Amino acid sequence: MRARGIELIAVGTDWYGVTATQDPLAALAALGPGTAVLVKASRVAGLERLAAQLVAR
Repeated sequence: MRARGIELIAVGTDWYGVTATQDPLAALAALGPGTAVLVKASRVAGLERLAAQLVAR
């Protein structure tokens, strides 16, 4: 996926073949202007906070 310019960031799980981040909000700091983000999550993981931060940007 990286060859296509896609980066996967997993939160709280290693199911996706990448090392999981424990601080998803810190990952937002690396996003530049024009960056597209797909949030595939559930409320169990608490990622609605991450989605809210993305919308607020």
